Amino acid sequence: MEEEEWQQSLRKQSQSLDLRCVKTELELLKALVELTRSADPDVCLGWELRSRSWGFLLARARALGAEDLRKQLSRVPQDASSLPLPLPHSAAAQPVGPGQDPRTYESEMIAPSDLQLPGRLLLNVWRLLMHITFGAKLRSFAPQEAAKELLGRSFPYLPAGEVDRHWLKGCTGARLALLQHTAALANLSLEVSDALEIFPRAGELSTKASCMSKVEGPPAGEKTPESGKAELQDIIHQIGLGPAQIFWGILGGGIWLADGAELLLVSSVTRSLQSEWHLTSYMKGIIVSAVYLGILIGNYSSGPFSQRFGRREMIIASYSGIFLCGILSCVSASAFEFLAIRFVGGFFIGIGQPAWLAISSEVTPPEWRIAMTAAATSLFPLGELYVSFVIMTDDVTMQALDWRVLLRLGALPSLCLTALSMAFLNESPIFLAQKGRVKEARMVVETMARQNQTMPSSLSFKHPRVRQPDASLLSQMRRQMAVVFHKSLFVPTLVLMGTCFTVNMIYFGSLFAFPQVLPTLMHGHAASQLLVGALWELPGTAVGWLLGMYAPRRTGLKVYLIALSCFLLCFIIGVHDQQSKPLKAMLYIGYYGVKSTPNIAFIIAYQMSVELYPSEARTMGSGLCLACGRCAAMVAPMVYECIVGWTGGFLPFFVVMASFTVGNLYMVDLLPETSALEHDELKDSPEKAIHVV
Repeated sequence: MEEEEWQQSLRKQSQSLDLRCVKTELELLKALVELTRSADPDVCLGWELRSRSWGFLLARARALGAEDLRKQLSRVPQDASSLPLPLPHSAAAQPVGPGQDPRTYESEMIAPSDLQLPGRLLLNVWRLLMHITFGAKLRSFAPQEAAKELLGRSFPYLPAGEVDRHWLKGCTGARLALLQHTAALANLSLEVSDALEIFPRAGELSTKASCMSKVEGPPAGEKTPESGKAELQDIIHQIGLGPAQIFWGILGGGIWLADGAELLLVSSVTRSLQSEWHLTSYMKGIIVSAVYLGILIGNYSSGPFSQRFGRREMIIASYSGIFLCGILSCVSASAFEFLAIRFVGGFFIGIGQPAWLAISSEVTPPEWRIAMTAAATSLFPLGELYVSFVIMTDDVTMQALDWRVLLRLGALPSLCLTALSMAFLNESPIFLAQKGRVKEARMVVETMARQNQTMPSSLSFKHPRVRQPDASLLSQMRRQMAVVFHKSLFVPTLVLMGTCFTVNMIYFGSLFAFPQVLPTLMHGHAASQLLVGALWELPGTAVGWLLGMYAPRRTGLKVYLIALSCFLLCFIIGVHDQQSKPLKAMLYIGYYGVKSTPNIAFIIAYQMSVELYPSEARTMGSGLCLACGRCAAMVAPMVYECIVGWTGGFLPFFVVMASFTVGNLYMVDLLPETSALEHDELKDSPEKAIHVV
């Protein structure tokens, strides 16, 4: 086969390669050890273990004098030290004789003693193929035949002599094609193993080989460099709550301040936009819904982006994007241009929220997490207070607002938070440790201890297992989604998403409705009542903090739902007759109650969204709950406008919101009590994923 023909046959099979160049074979073996330790697989594969793959590598290591290669690749070095490396001649292939029963090679499905890596299950793919597909009339057990019969696709394959000839020619294109072929063969081994459902049977195979496929550590009594070190989360707990968490809360939790300012501002200026651009009621609702759609997409995207690039980077990007979109939107020349810019601004709001929820949970001692969430959430009404004050200085009646000036002033908090975060915001030490950036994680922990003036007994912590990064953001999304929707979390995830949907539908529907309703209900002082309503959110935040600290999570949600139902009922009754003092009092009580009680759910429900999931999927889980809430926020303005258009009044909208609240009350008991949930219980579930090289 000529080089051009060979490269052409591989074009459809090419793999994305991450190349690392070394100078010698010994350096190549060292790089293999680093990769294996980084991925820490339970199961290792090879199409043919003896003549190629692991058998060849071990035999080559013996020829080069690297006698400790097996020990370095194993999980239990003390068991590997007594096993000699195979001789080069022992790695020769042993073909199946004519008429020989492939089932006699069952002992070769798992690596024999001279090829074993203690602590890891080493599987011989083509021997497994012989055993499992015996009687399936495969003409051969070569890779191209397996690809055709089991996977239904072609696979180009070269004999060893062809590989040597193309490689020795020294052509860059030919060598790259050979590397792509090697990657394709490795991927084929995975696909065949998956098609034969080998991985779910790993425990059975390891028992057949009389070895464990997963070794948790060295034998009891033996000391390792990690022995005696505390977990990183335990060190953070010893450091306690102090100025370090306050800095994080202001710089990271400021995303809620920017969120509150932007959302109230957009809802308030829609009347002015309608007058200037002659918009229909539906178009006015679509503009606000576009912001929430952007937040929805940003919430969903934040999980993989935060896991790959960092929580800190997502928060800074969020502040920067909010400021830029705020400045650009104030020079919009049309409604569609304004809508597009606000959609992008919503996306930047969305990517920062899950990142903050994750970093808040990771840097705060467990007993103070709910207080941290409450403190950060209280910044949302502060953003509303800022916008309400700006609106009052412009027009108290809210009838003729200068929306371009208001949008410029509304972008100022994001500009300040961008500058402060770039200078002073630290990354989560747990994220840094999980990414293998142990030195940076230790520096952050030392900074926390210095700021809190609390020095733990030791700042040395156990190094977490570093997971090999996914090939793409899409694969990382799929892996995190598999954790979030695991069968043990499926129902709680749906209920929690429904709870977030309900509270956001009510809160943001009211946030859009009240600026439209108050000018007709409270003549002459609508802007001041917006300010008072924003202030009433602070007591709701305080109640949420108390319930989160001293009551079970489900109890806190039930208190919020019952109270909100009562306040909605008061508002609905009080609207009917504003001349009656009792009914007018009920109107004000209902309005202030509807403004305050959703903050209880924001604190408890969003805290549950980070407690329910393990660290690896925490941003994805909280991001999905936030995205579901933003989906409700997105449709809330349209729901309001549609109900008003169909019925001719705003009152049916609040009746629908009350029905949402009552329905959610019956779903709360399906949630687990997450305040005492240990994430290790989820990690060590029987269906835990197996890492494969």
